[in-house]
Order: sequence, then structure tokens, then C-alpha cells
Amino acid sequence: MIRHPSGAARMTRKNKPTVEPNLSSSKAKLIEAMKVLRQNWAAQVERHKALLTLRDLSDKAKPALLLVLAALLENDDGNRFRAIQTLEKMCPLRNEDLRGLSSLDDKVRLEAIRHLVRMSPDVQAARVTGKPGWRTLRELIRKPGPTKEGQMPRSHTLDEATFLEALPTPIREPNDPVVKAMRANPGRWVVWNEVTREVVIVTDDFNLALIHVPLPEDPNLRLDMAPGFPPEAAIHGPRKLLPWESTDVIDDVHLLWGGSADAFLDCPNPHFGGRKPRDLAGTDDEVFLRDMLRAVRYGATS
Repeated sequence: MIRHPSGAARMTRKNKPTVEPNLSSSKAKLIEAMKVLRQNWAAQVERHKALLTLRDLSDKAKPALLLVLAALLENDDGNRFRAIQTLEKMCPLRNEDLRGLSSLDDKVRLEAIRHLVRMSPDVQAARVTGKPGWRTLRELIRKPGPTKEGQMPRSHTLDEATFLEALPTPIREPNDPVVKAMRANPGRWVVWNEVTREVVIVTDDFNLALIHVPLPEDPNLRLDMAPGFPPEAAIHGPRKLLPWESTDVIDDVHLLWGGSADAFLDCPNPHFGGRKPRDLAGTDDEVFLRDMLRAVRYGATS
């Protein structure tokens, strides 16, 4: 309270809290820089300025972490250097990480980025919380090779031992006419004589197979489906990745298990016939690991 010259008492206004003058400015700069990096068509000079802005914002630029990681795969050497400078201020980096990220070899740099995606808690947190840039980064770090366009390896061709075990006939000789017919026609109906080993018909149509059984009362005639799936069956086709999945299944294990991911990957698992989950990655059986991860992600127990 202060006293007016006239002697009357007056209430003073409470002091307003001071506002950090650069707070709104920093946020606006961050949003604008992220907008530029999300535009693949942005000019190099604009991307250059955006990375410099993020570098100067230091840890306030952390929401742009995934976009900065993606910038490490740009063709412009200067922008890659600025991306590394920015990244150092956003999250801890080991000397090995810096060497890999600074490499002029695209493959070495790519592998260093994959390592960060799998192992860095900051990158994992950005990915889980849906920070901008994950889809772009995921596209850039896709494995080369047979797995393309978000497809997962999937094969349902039976190996020889499994095929012989599944045969609906007691004879297992590879050169037997019935065995050969079934091996050549997985998933199709076969009519044969169990004694003479004559194959009567092979067809996709069960009713047609019945029609071609010459003597239904003959106890030696057999009608059964050959083990396996026809080559044109949909089950042989690729399965699409879900939006949150990486083409490297190991990345997804780290996403779901965090710090205990390696323990899970290197422990023999009865769900996979006693094999280690890590051993399934990159093989035809990777799909079984994918199925487990999807079950865990959506609430099922493993």
C-alpha cells in the first residue's frame, strides 16, 4: 500500500510475473524448422537454416530428434555435419556413434543410425510418443534385400522332413509315385491306390476328385490332400507391416521390451521351438516373431 499525496491510501497493483522473452520465439522457430525438415522438396539452403536453428535451440529442439536423425542420410555433407552437431546437443552419443554417423560411407552411417534407433532411450521415447519424423526415418533405414515396400519375409514351403512326416500314406520313399505326386502338388486333392501306388487324379476340386474315384467301394483307394499349400495360395504372399512396425524386427523388440530387449532376444524361447528370437530375424520364420510382437503390442501375453 502507498499513500497518495492527498493522504488517501491506494492499493498498488501486483507485479505481473516476468515472462521469458525468448520462450514463444523459440517455440515458433522450432515449429518452422521442423516444418522445413518434414518437406522432402525443401531447398538445401532452407534445410541448412533449419538445422542451424535446431542446433542453436539445443535441448529445446528435442521434439525434432527423429527429423535430425533422418537428415544424417542427406547427400549434402554440410547438412549432415550440422545434423551431427545438433544431435550431440539433443542426446548422449558415444565416440563409436559419432564415428559411424560421421562416416562418408553410406552403409556405415546407415548402420550407426539403426544402432541409435535400437539402443538410444531418447530415440525410443521419441518414437513411442509419435514425434514427427519416424515414418520418414523408417523409410530411409529400411534393410536392402528381399524385404521391400514394407513387406515381411514369408514362406510356407515345407521342408523335406516336415513334408514326409505329414504324408497321408505310410510309404515315405521319395521316388514313390504317390509321394512324388503329392510333393509336386502341395495343397491339392490326390486320389491313389494304396496297393498298386497308381495315382488316379490330382485336382483342386474335391467334388471332381470324388467323381474320378472309379470304384468307391475299393478299400485300397485313398483320397486325401497333399501336405502344404498351392504356390498361388494367398498365404505365400507378403504380409504388410503395420504403421508402428520397422522393417528391422529387432527395432520392434527394442521398442516393446526397452532395456530388457537383448535378454529376450538371446534367451531360447519355447514358442519358437527352443530357438532364440534373435535367430529368427531375417529368416522365413521371422513372421512368427512378428506375430508374437503384435500380440504383445495389442495386449496379449507372451
